[in-house]
Order: sequence, then structure tokens, then C-alpha cells
Amino acid sequence: MSAVSIAGAPIKSGLTMPLEFGKNNSLAIPRRSAASKGKMRPAWVQVGSTIPVVSGSLASTTLSRSILAAISAFSKELAGTSRPNISALTEDFILADGAEAIDTKLFSADPAQGPTVPAGLLEGITSLTPASDAHGDLKNLLAAMVTYRAKRPVIIMSEGRKVSLMMERDNTGYVYKTELESGTPFGIPVISSSNAPASQIIILDAAELYLALPIPGVDFSGSAVLVMASADGEAPSMADAATPQIVDTSSEIQVSDAVGTTPQSEVQSMFQVNAEAIRVIWDSLGWGLMDGNAIAFVEPS
Repeated sequence: MSAVSIAGAPIKSGLTMPLEFGKNNSLAIPRRSAASKGKMRPAWVQVGSTIPVVSGSLASTTLSRSILAAISAFSKELAGTSRPNISALTEDFILADGAEAIDTKLFSADPAQGPTVPAGLLEGITSLTPASDAHGDLKNLLAAMVTYRAKRPVIIMSEGRKVSLMMERDNTGYVYKTELESGTPFGIPVISSSNAPASQIIILDAAELYLALPIPGVDFSGSAVLVMASADGEAPSMADAATPQIVDTSSEIQVSDAVGTTPQSEVQSMFQVNAEAIRVIWDSLGWGLMDGNAIAFVEPS
């Protein structure tokens, strides 16, 4: 079963505001400050009377531009004989793993890694107290959004969690099966994906979520020269062992650096070995939640 992209789903359904960085490395998203809520309430005005002036204060959330990218290579002999074609397969594999990497980071509690990696939406968020049953967990999640006055709440769960809830029964039959099949239990959209955290059910106000999710750029080259090192943290690697899958100027390996790594990094010319490289880049990627109270999660017991 192919995974649904959690990050892409709220944009596709119109629940979330999509953003583009353009040529900017960061975006400042204005929002209403907590102190100004209720300060701009209109007054009842008698016909012919003057209209009062109201004012409030703004806060902002800054989104930094991040890049997710990978390169892979294959021989042109394989490209000419493989069915399905290895070129298309490799592209599909990178796109699928890239979508999983984005979703995993998006709904993590990980802090930001400088400007390179954005923080997960669950950073600093404490789980709600698990109830004794699924009904209680869902009730508590909905209550959190009611308290927040969410405009466009959405529930996020794994495919396994969804199947488990669909099997919930009481004396009258299946409790949530029909509503989950419709995709809107309690009138709230559900995004279910194998990329979602297996142990959690998450609810958030999609109106408070801003996403810059670019279409990945895909390029091929038969003349590129590559340092054949991954970012798994195992030397030679483009990433430090303490922070695998994160490449910065302190850990990268340029072609000129390859001979000095331990062990020595392999350098290959695609032209010389009759191979082709594929590069996939999600450029200008980022996200932010305008208010930490706009998200809640529970880890059912």
C-alpha cells in the first residue's frame, strides 16, 4: 500500500495555506498576538454617529527555507535493458522516501537544526492524558480544538490506527466504521497514512498551518562527477555520525576533499563509467504553526 503524503493532503484539500519562498531564504508570517484578542471588537453605532477606531498588535512566525535532496546513479546498460525502466523506478523510490522523510519530520517533536532542518510541529507539545478507550481519546482531542476555537480541524493518524478504530464495536455494531470510511468522522476530515506516527492520534487546526511544499525538481546527467558518499553518518559520509541525514558545510565532501577522507571517498565520472545520475531536490521547503495551542495529540494506551 503506497503512503499518502500527509504534508500534501491538507494543501490538496484546501485546508491549509500553501506558501512559496520565491527568492527569499525566510518568510515572516504575521499573526494576531494573544494580547490583542478581543481588542478589535466593533461597536454598535447609532445611525449618523461616528464609528470608533480599533487597533491591535501583531506577532509573527518566521519560516526558514530548507532543502531536501538526493542523488543516485545507475549504469546505462541497466537503463537500456531493465523493465520497468530503472530510471523511472529510481525516481519513484526517491520521491516516496522523500515524502516519508518530510512527513516524519513534520509530525515529530524534533527541534530545528539551525536553518537547515525545520522543527517538528510537536516540538514542546505534551501528550493529552490517554483515556480508557478510543471514544475518550477522540473526545479529548475534539475538546482541545473546541477550546482553541479551531476553524478547520483535521485528524491525522496511521493506517493501522484507522483500521483499529474501524474495528471498534459496541452493542449496536461498528462504532466508527461508516464515518471513517466517509473520511469525516464527527464532520472532521481525517488524513490517514503509513507515514503518520503509529503510536499517536493528532489533531490540528489546519487554518493555523502554513506549508511551503515545492514540486520536487528532477534532473538527469550523464557527465556529472560524483563523490559516492551517502549521509548515513558512517564514514565516509556527507553527514556527521551524531546528525545523520543532515548535511552542512562542516560535514559535506567536495570532490577535492574525497582523497582526504577516512576511508577515502570514491569519486566517479558518469561519462567515464557510462552511467547516469538522477538528482531530486525539494527546494524552498518549510512549515510553521502559528499557535502552539492549535495542535494536540494523544498516545492511546
